[in-house]
Amino acid sequence: MFGIYFIFLIFFTCFYFLKKHYRQLQLTGQFNGPPGLPIIGNGLELVNKSPIEFIKIIEDYIGKYGKFIRIWLGNQLVFFMTDPKDIEVVLTSMQLLSKSTEYDFLKPWLNTGLLTSTGQKWVKRRKVLTPAFHFKILDDFIEVFDKQSSILTENLRKLQGRGKFNIFPITALCTLDIIGETAMGISFNSQSDNNSSYIKNVNELADIIHRRSYDFISRYDILFKFTPTYRRQQELIKLLHDFTDKVIVARREKLKNKPVSQQTDDTNDIGTKKKMALLDLLLQATVDGKPLTNEDIREEIDTFMFEGHDTTNSAIAFTLYNIGKYKYVQQKCFDEIKRVIGDDRNKPITMKELNELKYLELVIKETLRLYPSVPLIGREVVEEMKINEKIIPKGANLIIGPYFMARDPEIWTNPLEFIPERFDTETTADKLNPYAYIPFSAGSRNCIGQKFAMLELKSTVSKMLRHYFISLPRNYQPEDCLEIVIKSKNGVMIQLDERVY
Repeated sequence: MFGIYFIFLIFFTCFYFLKKHYRQLQLTGQFNGPPGLPIIGNGLELVNKSPIEFIKIIEDYIGKYGKFIRIWLGNQLVFFMTDPKDIEVVLTSMQLLSKSTEYDFLKPWLNTGLLTSTGQKWVKRRKVLTPAFHFKILDDFIEVFDKQSSILTENLRKLQGRGKFNIFPITALCTLDIIGETAMGISFNSQSDNNSSYIKNVNELADIIHRRSYDFISRYDILFKFTPTYRRQQELIKLLHDFTDKVIVARREKLKNKPVSQQTDDTNDIGTKKKMALLDLLLQATVDGKPLTNEDIREEIDTFMFEGHDTTNSAIAFTLYNIGKYKYVQQKCFDEIKRVIGDDRNKPITMKELNELKYLELVIKETLRLYPSVPLIGREVVEEMKINEKIIPKGANLIIGPYFMARDPEIWTNPLEFIPERFDTETTADKLNPYAYIPFSAGSRNCIGQKFAMLELKSTVSKMLRHYFISLPRNYQPEDCLEIVIKSKNGVMIQLDERVY
């Protein structure tokens, strides 16, 4: 009897799958891709694999099937893309503003903030948030960047001359303090107290979200909800939401108690100019004539805490790695820093000086080519559409691979070589499709904080080079992991010696 029920279940599952995905199945014959098993597709090949194994599998797929690959993850149709011409269509299309279903794993924490929202909500929120990254407001943040990077260099003093160490968790505390002060207007003091429960909760939750992407069972909400990991996720989300809610309520109360005439004043109680955090802007913003609710504000603040912390940290760590690896690059960076800022290593840097660090910016850009902070970008196809004569069915997910494009010799000359000068528009000979290099995404959903990030990167890296000579341990090579943010399985290991001048 059990056998009959089992056969019926298999039959019903196959019938449901075929009915639901008939149009997708009808169209997928035009695409190359790995053969899959019934129902589970290529799930066993791609999920439950380490991030390092994932890289090798995708590289093999690209070699066998080209730059537009059809993959089935269970009942989910995915196209993996690495051709800039196709990517240009995707990132410029107003039909493709919705993020892929992988971003749904973030929604219990971030709800539908700027990263995960779509449609009119996204359009209106983007409009509200854009002024937060005006150059006048960014200029105020330079002081925060400089202060926190000074704390970082001082904390590193105990490690100079003492051999190799992993820089990644150390710079993570710096970027968390920066985003805390600029987004929330509060000081976490993470660099002084690295036992902060907030940091631990953010890191643990981000790890759970990442692991869901690679786990065949946890990818499905209906199964994930029966796991201990789900219960832990809910505990962490409550802790993080409660923390953000307290900050918002306190800040709103403070604003409410100020006289109306002072609510838009940009000076503090002693007459000096105060910095406006993102939270202050949101508290005073309106959408359709109505103020944002505390929940509206929380999802945007949580989004910026998530996006503005780990991504920038990854970029800082890998930039320091490349500077340590290529001595001539480090010397050119230092010579430029001395010329622009001078010999006083503790002198606060200015916006003007940061903008003059042209070569350092090339180094950062080349680092982001090889180690894009967000190595994969996803979109959902909400209506059937064409991408350069290829018909893409409704419901498919499009995954763009900046990490893999960076290693494509058909796009880049000597792709694995570190050549900052390739981004010097005055000297480069490469005729590059602009959608071949998208470390901050591109099109209407490009990263709203990319100028903020570049200034933070230049401030932090230049401060470290003013104090330290950076080198690498013998025979060290990072083991790339394509998580939500690119990381290294064996850390980002460097060595520091005091710079004498």
